[in-house]
Amino acid sequence: MVARLAPALPLLGLILLAPPAALARAITAHAGRHRSGTVPGPTAAQLQPVLDALGRSDPLACALAADAVLAGLSGGRRDGSPVEDGAAHSLERALTGPVTAPDAVALLAGHLGDSSACVRRMAAGLLGRTESPEAMARLRAALRAGQPGERQAAAFGLGEREDPDVRELLEGALRDPDAAVAATAAWALGSTGDARAVPSLLVAAGHVDGRVRRAAVAALGGLGDRRALGVLVEQLGSDEAGVRAAAAEALGEIGERETTPALLARMKDADADVRLSVVEALARLEDARALEALVLCLSDPDARVRAEGAAALGGLEDARAVDALVRATVDADPRVRAAASESLGEIRDPRTAQALSAVLGDRVREVRRAATRALTHLESPAARAALRAATSDADPEVRREAVRALGR
Repeated sequence: MVARLAPALPLLGLILLAPPAALARAITAHAGRHRSGTVPGPTAAQLQPVLDALGRSDPLACALAADAVLAGLSGGRRDGSPVEDGAAHSLERALTGPVTAPDAVALLAGHLGDSSACVRRMAAGLLGRTESPEAMARLRAALRAGQPGERQAAAFGLGEREDPDVRELLEGALRDPDAAVAATAAWALGSTGDARAVPSLLVAAGHVDGRVRRAAVAALGGLGDRRALGVLVEQLGSDEAGVRAAAAEALGEIGERETTPALLARMKDADADVRLSVVEALARLEDARALEALVLCLSDPDARVRAEGAAALGGLEDARAVDALVRATVDADPRVRAAASESLGEIRDPRTAQALSAVLGDRVREVRRAATRALTHLESPAARAALRAATSDADPEVRREAVRALGR
């Protein structure tokens, strides 16, 4: 439910936060053009009430709203259903269209130095999404001459541009005296997808500030270049947990099994977030050498790690994990029980039908759904008997899944 509502909630927040009269004028002006068949980007008159509302809002609400706009929701709902025409849709379309109007570019450029970090980020992001030469010039100027917050916003905006010329600008920003600016530049270089940035990011991975190291490590993972493997393995031993976690994630993204031993060595890290990142990376690698360690992590004190470990074992499809996964189906945390059930379905061992049948009595419907899906992969009389029992479950999704499986 949360996943389905997530795209709409920030947009509703924008509607509620903005002054009604000003926002209504912006919506009405755009709606007329939308009905006529042309959907231009926002004008300054449309952007101003939204920027004002964001500046007055709670920082978290502002960040959620800005993320919704920068995510580009104008193509329709993420579940594929059509979006009805109306005030919310018109505002959405106006905000997510490319900014081309000169007055809008000037307004956004003026907000690169706004007192609100969220407003600065949104202004820079919208400037970065347009091909306007003036927008590029404004971002370039802010990166070189602005205050730290303005330079950071400019780096973010440049990372949004699909322009090979931004690489050298961002590589220069890696040397900015302000660590927040340098970290944003590192992130932005990763988002460009330009492998030419790898050497500069390798240097940045050794920066004195952990924020910069973490951003550079994450960017290297995003670029997926083997040249980063040595540095990333080295950063698994960083004295900062955030850097270690980022290094593990990056190694998972690059996906080279030669790094499995280095990841396994961090399975007992003192920080739960690092252990989680390591297990997620091992899940991507699907290396059988990780089997024993993944089984052991089913006893981790952190439920997130146990759940991810259970899911990773399913990816290995190794029957040696069955006993441990069966035990995990009675874990105290429903996320672990659900993941263990799903993985038993992936392994497809008919001997697990009895254990999965017991899970159908779980008090949490998501767990029962996982067990039902798992049973659909088993070919045995016991599995079919369990599915027949599931057709009477209180949850309609469980019933539907069981009926579908029995009809095959």
